[in-house]
Amino acid sequence: MKKGIIMMVLFVIATATISSLYAFNELDNIYSEETASKDTFAMPDIQPQYPGGTNALMSFLKSNLKYPSDCKEKKIEGRVIIQFVIDKTGKVISPRIIKKAHPSLDNEAIRVVSMMPNWTPGYVKGEPVCTKYALPISFRLPEGESDSEVENVRKLFEQNITKAENPEGLYKLRMISYDNEKEPQIPIFEQYKYVSKNASLLFVNKGSKDKVQIMSMRDDIGKALRYTGDTPQGANGLGERIYDCGDKGFKFKWYNDSEQGKYFPKDQFITEWYGKENIPENVERIISLMRKDVKRDKNNKLVGIWHKVGDVINVAGKEMLKEGKNDEYLIFDKDVLLMITISDIQNLRSTLIYSPIHFTQNGFIFPFAKEELKMEWLDDNTFKAFSVDEDSKVQNEIWELSPLPENLRMALE
Repeated sequence: MKKGIIMMVLFVIATATISSLYAFNELDNIYSEETASKDTFAMPDIQPQYPGGTNALMSFLKSNLKYPSDCKEKKIEGRVIIQFVIDKTGKVISPRIIKKAHPSLDNEAIRVVSMMPNWTPGYVKGEPVCTKYALPISFRLPEGESDSEVENVRKLFEQNITKAENPEGLYKLRMISYDNEKEPQIPIFEQYKYVSKNASLLFVNKGSKDKVQIMSMRDDIGKALRYTGDTPQGANGLGERIYDCGDKGFKFKWYNDSEQGKYFPKDQFITEWYGKENIPENVERIISLMRKDVKRDKNNKLVGIWHKVGDVINVAGKEMLKEGKNDEYLIFDKDVLLMITISDIQNLRSTLIYSPIHFTQNGFIFPFAKEELKMEWLDDNTFKAFSVDEDSKVQNEIWELSPLPENLRMALE
């Protein structure tokens, strides 16, 4: 049975109204010990249900959520993601914040979720089970008390982004607009583009906890982004185009001819608005670590970029090296580790895990590891890392000092 977190999204206005409620993608939670529990599920055979259904849940939240007065006075808005478990009896337990916005907003989300009545529990094979949920709640001030985020993005482009330039650097997706009458939307997911003279890399946030950041990465369109204006491009004029591009942002317009979920209606142009404001430090650090060779440290030989050669396996009493299916890299700096797993080298499809790290005398420790990962130096440019898995089997890996793949280095230049 697949485990993880079921997510729903709630948008909360200061007057405690809810504008929408819908299913969202599962949050990658690979480093959570709770997720590893055999008794907690994300996708049971029968889903848990709030008494009275979704409309009743929305009414409950509408009646009980109160916009914190200090945030209202200071016009502070934000998005909180709260995780909780619906146990076998239907009781809501273990609420916790997995993405913070502001202490007052965080506390309000915890307060209201803790008030929920019992749900009908989820079932697997006819038996009640514990089910994990994550509930993003966006606190937004009513129109007139605060400029909407959509209007803020529009003003940014009207005032600062009117030049005909090529985009360059790291940008955050701020808004999505459409050619039909559908209203522009602020994305509930975090997406970034890193644009160089050679390529455009797309990054999507998959989750964070305890300063650990998980992201996906891929080559966006197989080429660099160049200013086109709103002139038709490509076959039948349906190619990508870049316009309203300056030093603070740009618009990326593309035609969607396939089903792309809630945000991307089919058979029309989609415009993504990107800006350089409000980019988290962790995301900037990830780009920085990949863009430049980390300088070796005479006091710590691990600082640098390492490529996994393979796993050491025992065959008939002899150790042999088995190559992995994916290209894996570790980038160690003095206080952080970036793990890169490349599943498709041509399109640079990868999973990135950024984590603080603590070096020990015999290895290193990071937050999602249950114990110290020990290592043995084979020479100055090669080490063996080993750990013990849940079945008490020793796992050995060989890593060698190596630059990142050439096409990734070119994409980052």
